[in-house]
Amino acid sequence: MIRSKRILESLAAAAMIVALSACAGGGGSGGGDALGGNIPVSDDPQYADDGTKLADAPDGTEFPLLQTQGYYANGGGKITGEPGARKASITPLADGMRLKVENFMDVEFRDGSHRTVKNGVVTYTKNVSGREVVLQLYGVLAGLDYMELGAWAISNGGPTDLEVGIGVGVGGYETRPSDMPTSGTATYTGKMVGVAVDSTGDAYDLLGNAAMTADFGSGNVSGNFTGTTATNVETLASSPWNDVNFGGTIAAGSNDFSGTTSVGGANTNPGGLADDASGVVGGKFFGPGADEAGGAWTLEDSSGNVATGAFGVTQ
Repeated sequence: MIRSKRILESLAAAAMIVALSACAGGGGSGGGDALGGNIPVSDDPQYADDGTKLADAPDGTEFPLLQTQGYYANGGGKITGEPGARKASITPLADGMRLKVENFMDVEFRDGSHRTVKNGVVTYTKNVSGREVVLQLYGVLAGLDYMELGAWAISNGGPTDLEVGIGVGVGGYETRPSDMPTSGTATYTGKMVGVAVDSTGDAYDLLGNAAMTADFGSGNVSGNFTGTTATNVETLASSPWNDVNFGGTIAAGSNDFSGTTSVGGANTNPGGLADDASGVVGGKFFGPGADEAGGAWTLEDSSGNVATGAFGVTQ
């Protein structure tokens, strides 16, 4: 059986391996928390003003999530949706976090009983009418100031939790389209999180490094995910996973980019993808001057092995 807590617990365990390599200056707030505070922001909180970081988000500021969604069922898994489906949001509260998924759930987590922090990963867990809900945030681990990187999961509430809904995405203070650079290049580094499901239905948590280059003159972006570890959500056994490449273009007059994904070769380890795996990527720039970037991605090979996730990177 696949449990929502286990899907994200192993990500936290894998985070211990890479915690020492995370950017030490990111995240904004002490103690590993990625959101909170009460510093005023602009009239339109979707966009970043100079000096406004995610750690300073006022209580109740809603950040839509750019994400992919999917589910696991007993004996099989399916990844659904495309990057860009903004049907969920996270909202910092004075003493916790709110996760809202359109037509699915609206859950408030409170720090005292629902929140734990370990190795820069903030985890919120709550039981709602027999359904276990987990929200895990990686912004501090990825060194992010203006955006959040994370995943949520919810069990079906049955006696064996055989079906689990998930979402993996990013959200935060977006770069104003008028503030997007129009020349020059920028390089970014950070983290990728995700979930892979093989053709038999076994699920694996993914955690790795992410890098991206943006050429603002040509409007092209390219990047990769490397050093990724796949952790079986049931056995917690880990092994190296595929390297992934992506590329795309920035939409004119916007902070959006989109493109395609591919793997750098076959990976025969558990949860690995064949060399024909491909998919899509969609993302945004965050911060006052495109300081950070992130998005959601998908992959699927000809054997029915699939993966989805999100990444967050900073200059």
